[in-house]
Amino acid sequence: MKSAAIELKWTTEVVRAFSWLEKVVNDQPILVIAYFVIGVFVSLVPGAFLFAFLAQMVMFQAIACDTIRKAWDGLKDPESAAGEPSYRTGLPLLSLVFLHAVYLGVLLIAAVALILPAVWWAVKSSLAIVFVCLEDFGALEALKLSHRLTQERFWLAACYLIPVNLAVALPVIVLLLGLDHGLTILSEQALDWPIQLAGRTVGSLLKTVFIFMGQLVLIACLVPLYAHLKALDAEETGEMPAQTS
Repeated sequence: MKSAAIELKWTTEVVRAFSWLEKVVNDQPILVIAYFVIGVFVSLVPGAFLFAFLAQMVMFQAIACDTIRKAWDGLKDPESAAGEPSYRTGLPLLSLVFLHAVYLGVLLIAAVALILPAVWWAVKSSLAIVFVCLEDFGALEALKLSHRLTQERFWLAACYLIPVNLAVALPVIVLLLGLDHGLTILSEQALDWPIQLAGRTVGSLLKTVFIFMGQLVLIACLVPLYAHLKALDAEETGEMPAQTS
């Protein structure tokens, strides 16, 4: 691995995340399409929200894990990338789903209390999903490792993650608000129901795509942070870090 002193540039990582995302979509087209179809279905049939939420959560965890592994492979030196993967090929789905539930549960409780505890928890726990996907740890152990890795580098991680989240979230929010406004205008028009239905379907699909893409870009951007902090940790402990570019 190159020296950990190399600056971690969030702007570069956000742009690079799209190339990893493209590979994931190309490798998992059926799963991605199914995710989009369920997103449209729940908007047209509100009573199916719980089913759709659970199905989408499981699908998204599988896609997110593949995104993390592709991002990790993309950081490796060509010689290292040609060898065996540094993670198990199986999908740790149960650990990912449990981690997702614990992460969101604590985040919601912290957010109700105060915004600062929620930010602290989000930053400290952000790398847990990477530990699950790359190092095959369970959800709780991955959370502990994420907190340990960011223990002395909280502000470094925060100064990387906050701009990344803002850069991704703000355009998505603007697009979602624009879509909602457009759908409101459409619903006020005296149009036949097939046109109204088609408009709602297209709007729901675009919403699902925007949210999906934004979440995966954020997840892909976690991998360079993980590699950077692991390199710093290896330098301090004298261990040999994994080879990345």
